[in-house]
Amino acid sequence: MGYLVDTNILLRSCQPDHPMYSAASTAVEILLLQGNNLYITPQNIVEFWNVATRPLNKNGLGMTVQQANNEVDSFESLISLKLDTPTIHQHWKTWF
Repeated sequence: MGYLVDTNILLRSCQPDHPMYSAASTAVEILLLQGNNLYITPQNIVEFWNVATRPLNKNGLGMTVQQANNEVDSFESLISLKLDTPTIHQHWKTWF
């Protein structure tokens, strides 16, 4: 089965001091161990980058560009990147 990983999972999994760190990291680990396919999209990366590089006093993680880039590289080594296409939006709209 395949799962789209929410940006909040990405954010929490790189914050060892966050109360949800363990739950986020364990969920990803279990899904991968079960042989599931995990996916992120460019939008996940944009959202992660926005929060990760925002200063701590502005509700961000205060990472440097290099730190955020290292985290993105780590995500992309474990989780498949699915590129957005115009048909994704069209397919989504057919559900409603």
